[in-house]
Amino acid sequence: MHAFPARISDFMSTHHVLSLAVVDGDTPWSASCFYAFEPNNASVLVMTSLKTRHGHAMQSRPMVSATVSEQPERLRDIRGVQFSAFATRLSGAELEAAMDRYLIRHPVARLRPTDLWRLSIEHIKLTDNSLVFARKTVWQRDESH
Repeated sequence: MHAFPARISDFMSTHHVLSLAVVDGDTPWSASCFYAFEPNNASVLVMTSLKTRHGHAMQSRPMVSATVSEQPERLRDIRGVQFSAFATRLSGAELEAAMDRYLIRHPVARLRPTDLWRLSIEHIKLTDNSLVFARKTVWQRDESH
């Protein structure tokens, strides 16, 4: 795996909500989810029940995409990421370790824990207009894609 860019890692670590896009059958669907970033393996943890529309969709079609962005008023202040990822519902020891990390970021989730998913980022692009207009930082897990 290529080194994950610090600029993207910093951005992902300072935010906590993503907009998740899935395909449910033949229909696109999106949902906002809290996340915890895992910089060591270039992934995010998302807690959502398999019973939700997006949870059910990830189970049957695990390739997903997501965005994390700010809500600026001015074009020059736009900062955000777009990424594609592979979703896996965690279980066993992997679930326990990941749940501990997720709960550090979102302690309120202790009140109603449910399924925990790892979105392993395959490709990610950060746009940061605050530095230079349309400045992009791109990372890809595997060069063959």
